[in-house]
Amino acid sequence: MYFDFGCDGSGHKTILMKSGNIGGRFPVTQESLKLKNIDRGIERSDLHVVLEGIDIFNFSLREVPKTIKLLIEKLILTSMILMHLFFTRLTLL
Repeated sequence: MYFDFGCDGSGHKTILMKSGNIGGRFPVTQESLKLKNIDRGIERSDLHVVLEGIDIFNFSLREVPKTIKLLIEKLILTSMILMHLFFTRLTLL
C-alpha cells in the first residue's frame, strides 16, 4: 500500500480549529464557546473550523499532480495502463 499526503505541516493554519480538536491539545473551555466578532456580520467561536479557501485550492493545484506522478512511479504504471483515475472529496456532514 502506498500513500502520500503531500504536506509537511507548514500550512497548518490553512484548515484550523482553535479548540476541541482531535488531539486534545486545546480542550473545549467556557472561553472557547464564546462567539467573537470577526468581521461585519461574522461571528465565530474557537470551535468553528476556519478554512483559507484560496490557499487550499492552490495547495491542491500544486500537490495533486505531484502525488499522482509519485503514485504512478511507485506502482510502475504507464499511462497506457492507467485508463481511469477517480478523484473524490469525502465530506462528513
